[in-house]
Amino acid sequence: MPKSKFYCSYCNTEYKDYSEACECERICYIKRLPEVAKNLIIMGNDFWLERYERNGAEGWEYKEKEMKEPEMNFKLKAVTVGQAEALGFNTTGYCISLEKINGLD
Repeated sequence: MPKSKFYCSYCNTEYKDYSEACECERICYIKRLPEVAKNLIIMGNDFWLERYERNGAEGWEYKEKEMKEPEMNFKLKAVTVGQAEALGFNTTGYCISLEKINGLD
């Protein structure tokens, strides 16, 4: 009887053991998560930068003219998932916000 083969659906790596394939799935999923908060806005004197994510690519969009008022104002402890994890905050889930990274949600 042939042995079963298991594959990671992200990187298509073949495994003989189901638990190894599951661990690869978990790691590949985490690597695809955004590192920077989805709602981070960087403000200058007469411009701002808004983060965007399209088709798996992340970047910054330069904007100027009317200044956007922040939706909430709080002291940042972290702006990336790695910084939040180092502080012990829960960063599970796909839509990572500044509130979640800073332990406010």
